[in-house]
Amino acid sequence: MTISEFIESIARIDSIKVEVEYAHPTLYILCVGGLFDGMATDARFTAFCEAVGMSAVDVASVATSPMIELALVTERERQEQFGFLGSGEAGTSWLSAFVPRSETAMAPPAVLDDQPDRAGEASPSRRTAKAVHFYGYKGGQGRSTVLVALAKVLADAGYRVLTVDADIEAPSLDAMFGVAAADIGSTLMGLATPGATLTPLSRTYVGASVTGYVDLVSARPVAARFDMDFAAFLLNASLDASVLQLAVAGLRRQIETEADNGSPRYDIVLFDHRTGLAPSVLPIMEAWPGPAVIFVRPDGMARHILDSRLLDTLLAHDPESPGAFVSFSLDPKKTARDTRSQSARFIEGLLGKIADAMQIGDAIDPQDLDPYWVFWRHDQNFVDGQQPNPRDMSSASREAIGQLRSVLGLSGNPAVPMQQGSLTSSGSTDDGQFILTPGLAKLFTADSPYTYVFGRKGTGKTRLLTELVRRDLAEPLLVANDSRAGGLPSANRSFQSALAACNRDFEKFWWMLLGAALSTPSTKGEGVLEAALLEQVELLAADSGALVRFGPQDFASHTEKRVFVIDGVETAVPAGDLRSFVEALFRFLAAVQFDRTYSRLLTIRLLLRSDLATGAAENVEQQIEGAALYLHWNKTTILNFALARIVSLPWFQQHFASVCNRIEAKANSISRGALSDDDSESLLLEIFPAGLERNRLKTTTFFASYFSDAGGDAGTDSAFYPRLFDGFLRTLADNAGEAAPAELVDGRLSSKSVLLAYDQASRSFIGDVRTELYSFLNIESNIDANKSAVDRLIAAFDGLQTPFSIEEIIETLAERANIPVDVVRRSLTSMQKIGMFEARAGYPGELRARQLYKAGLGMKYVRKKAQE
Repeated sequence: MTISEFIESIARIDSIKVEVEYAHPTLYILCVGGLFDGMATDARFTAFCEAVGMSAVDVASVATSPMIELALVTERERQEQFGFLGSGEAGTSWLSAFVPRSETAMAPPAVLDDQPDRAGEASPSRRTAKAVHFYGYKGGQGRSTVLVALAKVLADAGYRVLTVDADIEAPSLDAMFGVAAADIGSTLMGLATPGATLTPLSRTYVGASVTGYVDLVSARPVAARFDMDFAAFLLNASLDASVLQLAVAGLRRQIETEADNGSPRYDIVLFDHRTGLAPSVLPIMEAWPGPAVIFVRPDGMARHILDSRLLDTLLAHDPESPGAFVSFSLDPKKTARDTRSQSARFIEGLLGKIADAMQIGDAIDPQDLDPYWVFWRHDQNFVDGQQPNPRDMSSASREAIGQLRSVLGLSGNPAVPMQQGSLTSSGSTDDGQFILTPGLAKLFTADSPYTYVFGRKGTGKTRLLTELVRRDLAEPLLVANDSRAGGLPSANRSFQSALAACNRDFEKFWWMLLGAALSTPSTKGEGVLEAALLEQVELLAADSGALVRFGPQDFASHTEKRVFVIDGVETAVPAGDLRSFVEALFRFLAAVQFDRTYSRLLTIRLLLRSDLATGAAENVEQQIEGAALYLHWNKTTILNFALARIVSLPWFQQHFASVCNRIEAKANSISRGALSDDDSESLLLEIFPAGLERNRLKTTTFFASYFSDAGGDAGTDSAFYPRLFDGFLRTLADNAGEAAPAELVDGRLSSKSVLLAYDQASRSFIGDVRTELYSFLNIESNIDANKSAVDRLIAAFDGLQTPFSIEEIIETLAERANIPVDVVRRSLTSMQKIGMFEARAGYPGELRARQLYKAGLGMKYVRKKAQE
């Protein structure tokens, strides 16, 4: 006689009340009745056998099982001796889940959305994230692969996803995401420690959305020194089911508490479970109920599970969305239709399980639930363990993930409000919408391989640093003067003190700055790094030999990898020192990058103007190969940027409210720079005139050429500059002011107001560039005299023609600015390097002002005919 048959038989006896309770690791079968009153143990056993009509041998075959305790008690004894049962604090197991359902013997009920949690966590009505559980009765069915693919697709759609590797006996999610936990603080093992606060591995994947990302709770730290601790954790979890249940309950409570204190951190939590009847599965699902994605083989290898309560148990945790079934095939020729035809009865049985779990009133035809069975065909892109981005998956894989999203209720995109805040021309202080283009998204992962980011002036390097720090993906090291992120402001008093203490040994300065950073828990916060740096200065003053490179012993107490970011290099030192300063920086970065100890515990990202990387140090090409990212705004992304800025300006909101509402409705696409040119231009042309009076330009042409670095004769694959577009839009709004109605013609901005705002913004942009030219152009040795000379040189371009002969304009500029000819020639070459001028194709010896700088310099375009 089996245990379940025994329970079903005794439950039919009217004279005995049967209760089945589970307290790990024992299943208690309580038989409560007055007939046991006053009897000895042996007499009770005999009376029980007679009452239930079973032989002593049959009863003993069950009662002697090491995991079963058969208790023959009176009602009073039930309360006195077994009052601890029924609390639900000890978790659940497959043993209790398989208890046959009857009026007197029921499996522990699943925790549903309208029931209080039994593990002590907050009420589910406060739930901020939906849990989805991935389970496979057998291994090798693509369970973890599909989980990772779904997580990435959801992140691309804007969801904030937490993945939890609950396959504690064979964890793999960290390897699949290409990350590793350094200590227990970001692991399930650590979360099982009482009082622990979890810090998941951040941004293991960043989606093609400003809001979407995937974080990871790995099963264990990667280091071998944790092997014994992990083995102890596994044994403890096996012996005590409450270990994992309470750990996941704590995770849920922490996430819900964070949501109560601010915006939700996660929308979805995906659990990757152990295969088979692993003891870890049900306690975790009990702690955080949700739909189950069950991986099944339709080839007959798992056919017996249809007759088991296994599937019913897994699907019982969310009646509105019980889950789905996924079948994996290695045969590239087999289709979903083929599999349905060959395994029709098995698949119909699976769908019947879904129908039973969803049953409320009328019966549900399993055929109506066909989408709940998902066919996952082997995808060549996943060969050798690769985990491609969604765009690189086959169409069949993307369709399967879409089908899974639909039945789990995860379709569509979460609402993404347009980021609002004060707009400024500085990336350090601007609070407007950050456009996370696909190129930039490569930086927003925990272990991004890109450590060098190059871009021209005005392409958003400083704003990039601000976002990396805001999202806890980096700590500031050297920053722009007006930065509020922390770090050391470039060229300020503390910077100068440190430089002087190093006797202007620039490489020594960088090591000193790193030492100061490592001496603090974090470099965020105003003045934190400066205070630590001044301690280094005092130490060096007391002992000139105190500052040396760090060795392995200095990192003994560091277990977490720290990521630092550098900006503001261009304005850190006078022009005469800039080249040497940058060369020293690249030597310092190479030492960190190529040293085994440093690279294991440190990553330093450099944001630098493109021209300064050229010839910065020997073998710099080898140093940055495969690790450099170049900032580039194309037409599509710059138009998305413009729309995001428009809805953040009150004047546009007031006078173009309906257009702004339609822009905000497309916030998700705009936030990742993905709204099409046609859609962007259609929205902009409801605000701007169709054409401009000057040169009879179409407004779309104006947007495509006047905000890029294209020259005047021909279009190229131009780079656009968000700083100029931002200044243009804010100037438009400022100019309009109270006179807004006069600035509108037929409900749109007037051509005159548009062109005036552009001229003003161009001049302002040149003013911003001038600041860097003070440090870039070495005209005079004295700093103040050099600034005056740069101002004279910039002013000397006003009214000159473009394109121009290099030798002719040098003579003119030298005379106008009162600067020697050879110095003007050198300065003109430097200005060409940073993109202000470019060679005129087909005309040797001639340059032309790039479109971006032409108006700001006050130069006039004159078409020159080719010579005969």
